[in-house]
Amino acid sequence: MKYKINSINNPSNLLYLSELAFKNAKELYKESKILFFLRKYARALFLSQIGGEELGKHILCSSAYTQYRTSNFNITEFNKIFYAHKEKTLLINFIEDVFLDTSPKSKVERIKEVDDLEKIKYFGLYVDVYENQYVISPNDLVQRSMAKNAVVWLGNRIKLFSKINIIKNARKLENIQDDEFKQLWKKYFIII
Repeated sequence: MKYKINSINNPSNLLYLSELAFKNAKELYKESKILFFLRKYARALFLSQIGGEELGKHILCSSAYTQYRTSNFNITEFNKIFYAHKEKTLLINFIEDVFLDTSPKSKVERIKEVDDLEKIKYFGLYVDVYENQYVISPNDLVQRSMAKNAVVWLGNRIKLFSKINIIKNARKLENIQDDEFKQLWKKYFIII
């Protein structure tokens, strides 16, 4: 369904984008499972990684909603991340480090990990030449275990974000006036 927005610089539109990104991540997960069971491992891995990017977009838009409400929203920064695949993957990895990982990675480690994921993601789609010597097809490179790990990872993240239910909680905040919202935010989230 198409939804025309006059501006992305609006809290309701940011929540709507977040909602759609989460819905799309769930659809990509379902499709990646189908492809995995059809033994289309390269494509299953690709869709799982794109689903992860959509989860990053979901978080980005939800965070932008809060930033907008507290007068900290920067449309230029938002657009830079919104349209960059790597940035959304870095965002989801950062969230994992903060909330799930017992030994968070450094920024350099996180960037290298995402760079490697980006390479593998595209290997899952295209025939390529590796190290100027080897012609590889997606099915040569992507093994069953790699695809399984990617599909399971996406499914677990969708379960996690379904429990958190960012959108439902943000919708509860929509009726609070901006001044009151800012006061509550400053009072309870002083570390942010």
